[in-house]
Amino acid sequence: MKPLFKKATAWAIGLGIFLAVTHQVHADTEKNIDRSFNLKGNTEIVLENKFGKIHIDTWNKQVCQVQVKITAKGSNESRNKDLLDRIEIEFDDAINSGSLEVRTVVNNLKNNNNSFSIDYTVRMPNDKKLELHNSFGDVYLPDYSGSVDMTVKYGNLRAGNITGNLDLYLAFGKAESVMGNLVNADIEVKYSKLECGNIRLLDLQSQFSDFSAESVQNIDIESKYGSLILESVERIEGEMAFSGLRIGKLKEAFDLEVKYGDGMVIEHISPGFDVINLECSFSKFELNLDPELDSHIKADIRFGNLKTSGDRFNFNIVKKEHTSSYYEGWFGGENTRSKIIINSKYGDVKLYQN
Repeated sequence: MKPLFKKATAWAIGLGIFLAVTHQVHADTEKNIDRSFNLKGNTEIVLENKFGKIHIDTWNKQVCQVQVKITAKGSNESRNKDLLDRIEIEFDDAINSGSLEVRTVVNNLKNNNNSFSIDYTVRMPNDKKLELHNSFGDVYLPDYSGSVDMTVKYGNLRAGNITGNLDLYLAFGKAESVMGNLVNADIEVKYSKLECGNIRLLDLQSQFSDFSAESVQNIDIESKYGSLILESVERIEGEMAFSGLRIGKLKEAFDLEVKYGDGMVIEHISPGFDVINLECSFSKFELNLDPELDSHIKADIRFGNLKTSGDRFNFNIVKKEHTSSYYEGWFGGENTRSKIIINSKYGDVKLYQN
């Protein structure tokens, strides 16, 4: 029995050493900061973080509580503590002057390769002016009624309805970011995906990105290399290049210059719309007209074709040459103020009756 006992003892000792080493390898060292500030009615809150998330909860207190958890990950506790000592959270309490600022400061990290994270949990009223900047981490913001100036880089955004003015810069997102309904938004998005709910006013600049919304009342768009999907829009104007466009329903007006468009479609144009002014080159565009609408049509097509489908098209002027064609007429009845004006080069335009 002794050899067996010795083997069991050796196995138990080995297991203990393995567990101790494993625990040591995965050991984390934390530093926690918890501070609260009484606010005034006009207090602006500024949050600047990096290498971690910012999670905001709202409450009815005129208090801002900031909890920061700094986690150093590594097997060497002294190196972890050294890393934590190099990370500071600065609080600039200028509430009497109208602002509270909280900033992450990461000092010289040479000779320390341990990984770490800096995570904010902030509880605050939802009506304060908020300026937020976060890099290399996600941002979570619930429904908010104050104005928001927000920058999110190398992270994703999850936000509820924002009824105050929104100024957003979103870049290099890891996955799709999602927001609720917006009232007045100025959004710049790069190398990211962003999905929104209903928007009243939107100024959108998009590069190498995909943007979608359930509905937009008014949008001014500048897009390069990406896609724009709107389930419903009242008025849209702007420029798009090397981009795709899908509009579910167009209600009032469309004024767009398109170059090198990829899959440009308006699925339904509502009766009583004002004007559609389309200038496109090296693009294919499809417009689908409600059978109940009436509209005048002018189309100047060069190095391409105008294709129609339906029994409500009437063209009283048709001029065709070797590389160009010109059309004037109407869809439905002539007694209307609605107009469709098309200038297209190096691409086909389709006008279809729904």
